[in-house]
Amino acid sequence: VALARALLTEAEVLVLVDALTGRLPDLVGALVPIDQVPALAEQARVRRALARLAFAHPWASAVGPWLESKGEVRAADAPAALARELGLDEGLAVTLIDALIEAGVVQVVRGRLRPAPPASVEIAATDEDVQRLRVHWSSVSADRMARGPRDDLFSFNVFAVSRADLARIRELQRRFYREVRAIVADSPPEVVAMLVVHTAGLVDAT
Repeated sequence: VALARALLTEAEVLVLVDALTGRLPDLVGALVPIDQVPALAEQARVRRALARLAFAHPWASAVGPWLESKGEVRAADAPAALARELGLDEGLAVTLIDALIEAGVVQVVRGRLRPAPPASVEIAATDEDVQRLRVHWSSVSADRMARGPRDDLFSFNVFAVSRADLARIRELQRRFYREVRAIVADSPPEVVAMLVVHTAGLVDAT
């Protein structure tokens, strides 16, 4: 920033920061109360909502992919369709859609609900945030298993192993997860799926 300021005006530096990072509200908010800059205050509010979206509304992580698989949905029909297809209460579906609109993840254009252009935001998650998400998606998985969908793939294995090999298994899980993420990034959105993999040490012989 110091070098840029030596070559550019302050206004040009701000434009450059926004173009390169999309985080101009974060920079300005670190210098002055963001509410004193009306042009950026709304953008900052949206970014705050986006940063907290998955933790405040865990099901929101499924709504984005659901809408991507549809392309767009008539806004008036979206809550009922979302509730029906994900097995949610329609009131919750309304709350989720409103939250995604507030966070800029989806938008309503000419009466159609559609994905918004992707945005990046720094997420500061607490240990409690992460734990709540883990519990939520583990519960969703357990609920589906209780209902017994025939096409779900479920595997389990309980075993005794050395501590070193347990560490190797956990690293394999991390590698597998990274490979899945890479596949997802390159895949056309045709169906919405969920992956839950849990490796846990149950009993330590010592």
